[in-house]
Amino acid sequence: EFRRVLFRSAMASTVNTLIQAGDFEQAMSLVEDAIRAQPEVGEIRRVAGSIAISLEEYDTAKQHLREAAARGADRAYLLGDKACLNLALGKLKLAKKQAASAVRMKGDSASLQVIRARVAAEAGVLNVEKRSYERALQIHPNLSTAALGLARAYRKDNSDPRALDVLKDVLLRTPDAPGLFWQILQWCAEDDTFEWALELADELVSQYPESSNAWLYLGYVHLRLDDLDGAIVDLQRSVQLDSSAMRPRLALGNALIQERRMHEAVGVLSEGFDEENPDLEAGLVLAQAFEGLGKQHSAHTLYARLSAAQPDDPRVALGLARHTGDGGNFDAALAKYDELLKIPKHRSDALVGKAALLGKQGLTTDAVAILDSILAEEPTHIAALASRIHFATRGHAAADHVVESAESIALTSVVKQPTLMFALGALRHRQSAPAAAFEWFRLANEASGISFNAEKTAAYFDRLKQQYPGPAGSKTVSDENGGEPVVFMVGMPRSGTSLTEQALAMHPQVSGGGELSILPSIVRLIPPILQSDVQYPEYTSELTVENLGELGHEYLDNVAEIRGESRFVTDKLPHNFMHVGFISQILPQATVLHCRRNPMDNCLSLFQTFFAGQHTYAYALDTIAAYYRMYDDLMKHWRAVGMNVIDVPYERTVDDLEGTMRGLCERLDLEWAPEILSFHQSSRVVMTASNAQVTKPLYASSIGRWKVYEKQLAPLREALDDICTAYAAEVPEAAASI
Repeated sequence: EFRRVLFRSAMASTVNTLIQAGDFEQAMSLVEDAIRAQPEVGEIRRVAGSIAISLEEYDTAKQHLREAAARGADRAYLLGDKACLNLALGKLKLAKKQAASAVRMKGDSASLQVIRARVAAEAGVLNVEKRSYERALQIHPNLSTAALGLARAYRKDNSDPRALDVLKDVLLRTPDAPGLFWQILQWCAEDDTFEWALELADELVSQYPESSNAWLYLGYVHLRLDDLDGAIVDLQRSVQLDSSAMRPRLALGNALIQERRMHEAVGVLSEGFDEENPDLEAGLVLAQAFEGLGKQHSAHTLYARLSAAQPDDPRVALGLARHTGDGGNFDAALAKYDELLKIPKHRSDALVGKAALLGKQGLTTDAVAILDSILAEEPTHIAALASRIHFATRGHAAADHVVESAESIALTSVVKQPTLMFALGALRHRQSAPAAAFEWFRLANEASGISFNAEKTAAYFDRLKQQYPGPAGSKTVSDENGGEPVVFMVGMPRSGTSLTEQALAMHPQVSGGGELSILPSIVRLIPPILQSDVQYPEYTSELTVENLGELGHEYLDNVAEIRGESRFVTDKLPHNFMHVGFISQILPQATVLHCRRNPMDNCLSLFQTFFAGQHTYAYALDTIAAYYRMYDDLMKHWRAVGMNVIDVPYERTVDDLEGTMRGLCERLDLEWAPEILSFHQSSRVVMTASNAQVTKPLYASSIGRWKVYEKQLAPLREALDDICTAYAAEVPEAAASI
């Protein structure tokens, strides 16, 4: 008998843990094992019925509850479970009666009080809801479900301070209580203030410094406050304290990806990742990190493995189809989208993905037809609307009601829609309505909710200049050990890096890598290797020539898959302009092409482009101007100290593509390849915002584009006056546009 009781106790504890974690399927599996082991115990069958309700398997729940009653399960708890079942089935009157009876029979049960409160909430009886939750917390002060329920009831009653205090009291006693802090974050987001959450998270960390969850909460608050550096430190501590927990790893992986620290993200997410039974969320984020490193084969393999494990998950299925298309295998990608179209719940998203793929192939008429068919059935489908407006900017006029619907949603949606707003701005620009276009771009940037720390960035750029007051000299890998050649395209985003790479990658001896996050990841990996607290760029003083050689080979190993049999590989991550000094140390054979553009056109293009949270300076004209000045100053420094940087002005490339590219081929010791001039016919897929531009023949309409918005951009022109004047003198082809 003792063994039987012990079995039930251990089973109940494990099942309760799984239920708290929301893993009802695993909990049901355990309970079914218990039923097979002890079929005569009614209480186990009652628990099975309760879990079946959570799984929305109502017929199964009824069967288990009937058998539980026949086997003498506790009548009060049976009534409570029946109340839950009838509530789910919409039988509110019967549920109220059963919940009230259950509480009368066993009023000292916190779980039954919670059931009665939930029924009262559905019935709109607020006083009974609050009273029942309050009683549940008196019985079980740390019951998170009761705390959440009571806090929500207080919130409904406009008692926000009491709601937050309820959650705070429970969290300060049990920091691992599930769900409470996430509710606080949600309410803080609704109220657009995170001060209270930050104060509570700091208090939790102070009181429970060894709690992984406390550090996780603090990390999430710092993420909400756009303090990525602080968030990463907090989340690293959370992972250290509980290396088996996936939630901190996911949060840390995402934060590292936002910082483009892809190597570290891969390391964090790969540790403990079970390839045979992969965690879905971790797998999706890990695939994103692989893509950021340019490891397309690794990303594709992971998507395929996730698809085999979770074939019904739309994110996996759509991700695999998208990635297949991004890899240039359009036929296979279309086949995957067509397979998804057979599943009703995936149909709309699959059609949007298929339309995007057709657009990349230049089959824009077919793409538009698909989008119009979606909107005919679902007029407010946001992804379809944004894509349809995008195609309208490329000459496929959208119906008035489609544009009106997009504008209405963009202005009234509770969830901000910056993607839709940017598309509407581009449409109004095409329609020669600059005032309306500029206002949409302003609203889109504002809706993105991104802030920029100019002081921190300026201090970092100053440190770079101080670290490299002259050529790298003796602290450089010798040319013989510098590895295979790499061509870096650096500069501001939207400065012509994609055009330069797309043209150069047409050469049979050049493989285009796109925007690779390899170098920034290597930069951030070094302090742990050195076992030093010194940060980049200062730690480069501690590196030996051997260290530098190892780092150069680390970079080359990472681009080997992209390079294939080609002599050169390109890396067009624009912000590598910060690392020109470091590049000269670890890859002395590398060539750095500095892509430049009329500052006004460049800054306007930044303002008109949605970077999805990246490039935090790009969401307001004043911060764009501030960052541009920092960038321009740093590039002048690299030239002044003798770094080997080749300028490639966009206007000169457009004016004389063949002359520019012949010049680059000579500098790279490459024979001329006429196919370079047919860059727009390349089968290579460009993943950046310049995709539409580099798949068309060369055109000059983007030169001087800022003058359409001369009135709106007057403050920007004034802020960059000296830089614009200097650029006009250095690049005569651009003078007229400045």
